[in-house]
Amino acid sequence: MEKLIIEVLTRSGHFQERLKFDSDTISVGRAFDNDLIINDPFIDQHHLVISKHESNWEIRDLGS
Repeated sequence: MEKLIIEVLTRSGHFQERLKFDSDTISVGRAFDNDLIINDPFIDQHHLVISKHESNWEIRDLGS
């Protein structure tokens, strides 16, 4: 299984951390039940989903 690696940057663009995900679906948002939690007032509780389809990754906005 391929891993998705996300590099988190600060607002000024400096490297903060590198996260590795083994799942084919990663939820992103402010809520604590997300795989990737972003504490930012401009991010919705459930903001987007990143999912693997065959050999490609797709980002789907959840209507925020």
